[in-house]
Amino acid sequence: YGHNYPTYLWLIKTDINGDLLWQRTIGDGFHSDVFLDMAKDQSGNILLAGLASESDPQGDPLIIKINPCGEKEWCRIFYTENNTDFSRCITVTPSGESVVILNLTNPDHHIERICLAKLSTDGVLLWKQCYTSADTSQRGEDTYDLIVTPDLGFLVTGFCYYEDPEVPNKWWLHPYFLKVDSSGNFEWETVLYKETSTNGGIANNTVISPNGQFFYSSISHYNNTNNFASPALAKLDMQGNVIGVYDVVTGYYEGKLSYAQFLNDSTLAADAAWGNSADDLWSHAVIIDTLGNLLNSTV
Repeated sequence: YGHNYPTYLWLIKTDINGDLLWQRTIGDGFHSDVFLDMAKDQSGNILLAGLASESDPQGDPLIIKINPCGEKEWCRIFYTENNTDFSRCITVTPSGESVVILNLTNPDHHIERICLAKLSTDGVLLWKQCYTSADTSQRGEDTYDLIVTPDLGFLVTGFCYYEDPEVPNKWWLHPYFLKVDSSGNFEWETVLYKETSTNGGIANNTVISPNGQFFYSSISHYNNTNNFASPALAKLDMQGNVIGVYDVVTGYYEGKLSYAQFLNDSTLAADAAWGNSADDLWSHAVIIDTLGNLLNSTV
């Protein structure tokens, strides 16, 4: 939304050694297009999600499908007039359809802040569902991750603002999870620490345990009592009940676990950062167990 925003995007594919296989530029050289997430199907096709400003200078959700050779298969824009909306997350089902989060498509940003749309392999809209929480203490939902669940439903990971249970009209950031079925119908939502004002945070991504019985989410765990923020791992069962939250390190004013993947049944590799201020924040590659214990790390 400014003079320095990109009018072209650069997509490159390399081999395992980093040598260039092909490259594509996307854009018309005048309008700003931004991609915020990408996914790949089992055939090697690439799905890109973000926003386009060709139809609306404020942006519209944009999804593009590219074949394994880098050639465009189709493009879809969800147009809304004079509304700043976009798509931040996309995932692909086992049968090749794409499901994408549409953010802020309603001009009233207090409702339907999150929508899900499912597209066929040819880009045809199969369904679209939008969500507004029935919990009046919750507002401002935002998203960082979307995954397919073992029952072929979908889990949204992000954050929301939740009202302080003791101080009316005071709102805190909390990790937020939204689960829907395979048709996008609402099933449950979970807000971590909503019963207290002393803890909060943001959830960044979620993975499923190898046994398919638990969600593990990478979060920033805020302790509002001492203003500490820790990289942490949150464990939920498949019904959204919180099993536990495990800090990787403690005692720092800045900290987050931003992305994790299972290495085996008991350990995960993850991106993390912690430090004493935004100017003293160090990135770490870490190995942790499922209780968040730090097994190894490299700055």
